[in-house]
Amino acid sequence: MEASGIRPGPLRFCAVYAERLGTPKASILAYQRLSTVPGYLVSSGRQILRIALAMDDAAEASSALRQLSRFLPDDDGFLIAAAYMDLLVEGRLDEGRLALVESALLRRPADAFTRATVALGRWKAGQLASALAAMDQGGIDWDRTEPRCQAVRAAILGANLQREAARRIVRGLAWERLLTAERQWVAEWR
Repeated sequence: MEASGIRPGPLRFCAVYAERLGTPKASILAYQRLSTVPGYLVSSGRQILRIALAMDDAAEASSALRQLSRFLPDDDGFLIAAAYMDLLVEGRLDEGRLALVESALLRRPADAFTRATVALGRWKAGQLASALAAMDQGGIDWDRTEPRCQAVRAAILGANLQREAARRIVRGLAWERLLTAERQWVAEWR
């Protein structure tokens, strides 16, 4: 990889080859170097994110999403995903970032992931009732959402002393589709 310098073709080759050889960390390193080449940040960031999530490496995924969100500040998808991963890794958001995610919720009121991220941010900020209220608005059928949204809902219900409701959700979760940190939120309700 050192011989590749910052030439896109050889760096991409190193990244793909490293992944095929079963060394995802080396692949991530090559994609990180490729992301410094003008015009390759978004595609490299997406590849880093894909590999990091497959490895259950929330810290690496969070770093990639923060970089993508800074590069594309008007993209609510990256903003929300970065905030969610930061909540997984760091356990909190500063008030400014939480306010940005809440403003995204105003633009996307029926999006389950956005609503779950806002609720998670409020829960981690100690606002249990407000977190539960965020989950109950928007008319979302939580049974049909992706497992990470259901895990957030179960954790918030459990934190609000609605233990049986949390247990019902957790029983139906696809555990294999959750990251380790997400499993930890709801482990006690299993």
